[in-house]
Amino acid sequence: MTTATIRRWTLWIGVVLVAGCHSQPTPRPTGTLVMNISPSLAAVLLDDQPLLVRTPTGGPARLRVEAGAHRIEVRALGHLTAYRDVVTRPGEESLLSVTLQRDPEAEAESESPPRQPFAPRLPELPARL
Repeated sequence: MTTATIRRWTLWIGVVLVAGCHSQPTPRPTGTLVMNISPSLAAVLLDDQPLLVRTPTGGPARLRVEAGAHRIEVRALGHLTAYRDVVTRPGEESLLSVTLQRDPEAEAESESPPRQPFAPRLPELPARL
C-alpha cells in the first residue's frame, strides 16, 4: 500500500468513527398549554422568553411546551402584571386563564391634564440680515 492509500483509509475510518459516536438526542416529552389571556393584546412570557400569543378567532391559544414546571408572565399597558406557575404533563393539556387587573395608578395619570410637549424657543431673527 502506498502512503496516499493509507491516508485515505485512515481518514475514512476516522469519519466513520466520529459519525457513529454521536447519537440523536431523545426528544423531550411535551404537553399542551391552553391559554385564555385578557386583554388580548397582552404580552406573554414563558420562562422569561416572549411568546406571540395571537389567535385568528380570538379563542384560546394552544402551545406545545416541554413537560414540567413553567413560569408565565402576562403584562399589558395600563394593567398590573400577573405571574402564574403551571406544570404541564406529557401528552396532556393544561388550562391557564389570566385576566389582568387595571392599574389604578395608570388611570390616575390618564385623568390628569396632559403635559405640553417640550418646544424649544427659537431666537427671533432680525428683520434684515
